Amino acid sequence: MDLKEKYGSLALIAGASEGIGAAYAHHLAAAGINLVLVARRKEQLEQFAAELTTRYGIETICIQEDLADPDAAERITEHIKAYEINLFIYNAGNSYIGKFEEQPWTVHKEIATTNMITPLHLVYNIAPDMLKRGKGAIILMASDVYKRQIHKSGVQYVRILASDIPPVGYKVYQLDLTLPTDLSLAVSFTDSTYENNFFALS
Repeated sequence: MDLKEKYGSLALIAGASEGIGAAYAHHLAAAGINLVLVARRKEQLEQFAAELTTRYGIETICIQEDLADPDAAERITEHIKAYEINLFIYNAGNSYIGKFEEQPWTVHKEIATTNMITPLHLVYNIAPDMLKRGKGAIILMASDVYKRQIHKSGVQYVRILASDIPPVGYKVYQLDLTLPTDLSLAVSFTDSTYENNFFALS
């Protein structure tokens, strides 16, 4: 059974327009799965969606959204409420450079929202329908690339969230990702590490 047969014809990727999110998008599009793509930069997102449509003949829905906004998950949920999402990938993370005490409160708040609150809210909104249908997969990306404790707490939170969701009729994955420096370097599913992680879905 291929991915489309197993998970349906539509997937949601939050953090989709570059890096790992873009790699997931290419892989799913190549499997004939239509995509709801969420990213902050509208022009880049729309250009990427057009590239996927041209290359793979799929349909795309673009949602411009800042995942650091406390209301982002509700707006995304409103956009997708008419669709059946059986595959959800959350590929977003936030951190900072510099000293903790030199960062404004808004920076710490945005990190906590992006890394913990938004994925929790989206899983809370999306997972129940997967349970009812008895199928689906949720992939929560996390990385220890950043050494800040505030970032590490977000990674640990994602691990706990992934283990907390009852895997009744669908699968939940939390994938740890360690990259050299730049997230844009990790874009190829020809790399067996990423390929093996992804094909745990099959």
